[in-house]
Amino acid sequence: MLSTVLFVFVLIMAGAVIMTNNNLRLIMYFSVFSFGAAASYFVLKAPDIALAEVAIGCAFVPLIYLITIGKQKIFTVVFFDGDIGEHGSLDYDTIRHFYIVLDKFCMEYGLNLNLINRPTRFSSTVHGVFRPGNIDLICIFHPEKDCIEVRGNASNIMLFKLEQKLHENGQIQWKRVIDSEGES
Repeated sequence: MLSTVLFVFVLIMAGAVIMTNNNLRLIMYFSVFSFGAAASYFVLKAPDIALAEVAIGCAFVPLIYLITIGKQKIFTVVFFDGDIGEHGSLDYDTIRHFYIVLDKFCMEYGLNLNLINRPTRFSSTVHGVFRPGNIDLICIFHPEKDCIEVRGNASNIMLFKLEQKLHENGQIQWKRVIDSEGES
């Protein structure tokens, strides 16, 4: 009976690992999955394999993933501003405030700000843009709305902290984009 419960638990955790898009949740789910697998090995009278699974799957591998995520040192922001002079004038203080907050944010977290200005409009879809270019933010100037639209990957925890810093400015609109690996 206990082995059946453990097998079902391991299957549920495997599904959670596969379905999540949040990196930290994925690491947590993987660690719990490994613990469930280790418990299953122990119940099936394989304590040596269970011990190895606990050491490697529950501790070592999640630690490596956490260290890897923590070593991100470049924060890349693409800013599309091709229509600024032609159709509208976003308040200069808003743009200046945006750049200052980005710079302070990067300094606070020990990141190098890589700002890429593009002179053309960006299409309305950003799907798939996060993986190839390692872009953290896409900022689009909307003169007709008099705002800056900021798009970021919903699974990036740091973007929530940046959003909190810029939240008081009504001319900055946030859109979280889910970066799915299976779609292009």
